[in-house]
Amino acid sequence: MEISMKIVGDTYKGLRLCYFNARSSSKHKVDYLSYLLFVLKAEVICTTETWFRPHVDDGFCQIVGYNVVRHDRTLGVRGGGIALYIKGGLYYKVVAKSGDDSTVEYLRVVVGGDTPKCLVMCVYNPHRSNCVDEVFRVVGEFSIAYEYIILCGDCDLLLCDGRAKRLCDAMVTCGLAMVNSWPTRYAPNCLPSLLDIMYVSDDSLVLRYDQFPLVGVSDRELMLLVSNIRLGGDDRRWRSISYRDISAVNVEQPSVAASMVCWNDVSNFGGINDKFECLNGAI
Repeated sequence: MEISMKIVGDTYKGLRLCYFNARSSSKHKVDYLSYLLFVLKAEVICTTETWFRPHVDDGFCQIVGYNVVRHDRTLGVRGGGIALYIKGGLYYKVVAKSGDDSTVEYLRVVVGGDTPKCLVMCVYNPHRSNCVDEVFRVVGEFSIAYEYIILCGDCDLLLCDGRAKRLCDAMVTCGLAMVNSWPTRYAPNCLPSLLDIMYVSDDSLVLRYDQFPLVGVSDRELMLLVSNIRLGGDDRRWRSISYRDISAVNVEQPSVAASMVCWNDVSNFGGINDKFECLNGAI
């Protein structure tokens, strides 16, 4: 695995961003993270479930050569927390973060030089919480404000879950494309599952995407994205962004259309999916 990481670190030039769910951060995990940053030559690494609290000093989680930006959980049960490690010398600015009483935890940071800048957002949706709409609202706030966007995090949604379909549709609405499609969690007595996400605003700039196991650190895999973004240089390009203006949707029209549906035709279909497709097509 280390050989593969070193090949990626030495071969590809561009913005290297890593993400993984730490499932609590200890000193040995921080040391291992430092090693990964050295091998991969990453500019940014995002972590969720740090389990840090405000009383934990930055010196505990500091990595030489990197600035750490933390968003610790302050209320409720243990867990949660987000941290971004940003390479020293690279401009960064925290532009938004979730409130202390928010179920969904997120941290938005702009990284880069004078131009262009890249918006990095890391999200953590706690286990068994139904907060897809909150994630969509947060993403919708900035999706057309930045040219380069990288969104990563743990949404705790299985691909077979209806909420996952809603989230994917919402991301497409915001002009973001999903990069990963492989399982990111491997645990004993459990089927491999894709719980973590990586989205970008321009998938044509993706030079490489890969995943690496973190044995002894987490049951989640490390997600690596290399993008052809030259931070600090004049790399601006015109880009067309399409999005749905949901404020102009006529909410009465679906009800009127549904009242005109012949429900006998719908009931003739055997499966619930077929009935739904028939109803959806009629509306």
